[in-house]
Amino acid sequence: MKLRLHTLGLLAFMIGGLIACNGESSDENSVEPTADQADEPNTIIIKESSELALLMRQMWDENMELRDRVLSGEELVDLSEEYNRIHTANATEPEKITETYHALANAYLQSMETLMNASEENRVEAFNNMVTTCVNCHKGVSCQGPIPKINRLRIRPTDEA
Repeated sequence: MKLRLHTLGLLAFMIGGLIACNGESSDENSVEPTADQADEPNTIIIKESSELALLMRQMWDENMELRDRVLSGEELVDLSEEYNRIHTANATEPEKITETYHALANAYLQSMETLMNASEENRVEAFNNMVTTCVNCHKGVSCQGPIPKINRLRIRPTDEA
């Protein structure tokens, strides 16, 4: 009996940990359960990511590659044309797509253009400015969950060595 209670307690702890970790992830979307689902125990609801969320994940991945190119002095690949979709992609929370959002998105696209035109000796600064525009946009539209991940893009002086 004691072993069963211990096993059940351990199982509940692990499930709670998984749920807590899932809630902290900025890459996951949460959905409110329907009235029918709310009454059902152990219901897990998964919603597909929005076009904008998928685009921003793609942007993060590609900007990590761009970061490596900046650090190694390689030729940069201009992705800003693809990123223009930040204005038209369907959002998880469409109510946050306001004039402020579009202005901040334009600032991001401008920072990408500045980076693409930067001389090699100014690329690190231009890249970090681009990262700052990402953070500012997320702060400006109250979508702060991804900010710690975005900040991992920054190039610090120790990275340059």
